[in-house]
Amino acid sequence: MHSRRAILYMPGDNWKMITKSITLGVDSICMDMEDGTAVNKKAEARQTIAKALQELDFGSSEKLAAD
Repeated sequence: MHSRRAILYMPGDNWKMITKSITLGVDSICMDMEDGTAVNKKAEARQTIAKALQELDFGSSEKLAAD
């Protein structure tokens, strides 16, 4: 069983927040495409999250995407 002490949630369309999150050393990083993202930004959030998962090194942080 994997314990999570800290889960950091952020809007999935915010590249700046996503890149900042990987420097914080949290247990889990959740990039949100639902409640944390404006309706007109949901498609952008999906693209931004896909880019982040392909290009960024999340280190030991678990990567989560909420839709």
